[in-house]
Amino acid sequence: MTTLLAIVLGLLPGLVWLAFFLKEDEHPEPKKNIFFVFFTGFVAAFVAVILQNYLKGYFLGKGIFGQNPIYIVTFVTIEEVFKFVFVYLTLFRSRFFDEPVDAMVYMVTGALGLASVENMALAVRNGAAQSFDLMIFRFLGATLLHAFSSAIVGYYWARGIIKKRVFFYILMGLLAAIFLHFVFNYLIIFLKAGGLVYSIIVLVFVSFFVFYDFEKLKKM
Repeated sequence: MTTLLAIVLGLLPGLVWLAFFLKEDEHPEPKKNIFFVFFTGFVAAFVAVILQNYLKGYFLGKGIFGQNPIYIVTFVTIEEVFKFVFVYLTLFRSRFFDEPVDAMVYMVTGALGLASVENMALAVRNGAAQSFDLMIFRFLGATLLHAFSSAIVGYYWARGIIKKRVFFYILMGLLAAIFLHFVFNYLIIFLKAGGLVYSIIVLVFVSFFVFYDFEKLKKM
């Protein structure tokens, strides 16, 4: 029962943000599509963890540890790339991927699936009793980070389709997402408790651009 409660607590942040972001789509996508893309985020999380664990052993052998910028940027790159790849492979020929804003909506959906796996793993590890406060921090921090970084990729993906330069724009979006993710993790790792405050300030700042991008795509 305690494990089940921890899993539910881990799922809640992602589901709440998903319900919020889906309101940005004026022509809602089929629920089964949303569920499927959310689930691809689960798969992306497991694949990313497998690769990260392999690289963790490699880095430790080279004397490169978690606070090393190379270590941080490698791990965040893996997550951002896999989030995009799994959503892209799921949707690039879908008949429901039919307007620019869909790229942002689906990328956020996949990202929240991945973030939910992270949250559930942490909740189960810490136990339900200790996970409530942790999930509040995750709700305002890492879960929202995943949503925003993937929203940025989705925006550039949409722009690439419009401009007929998909690869270039996706690359730009991934670089921007990796940079945001790196800054967030860097602040958390090096500034400890104070880093959470600064990282949330960064997300508040980024939110203005993300929601502005949503509005721009909705008008196209």
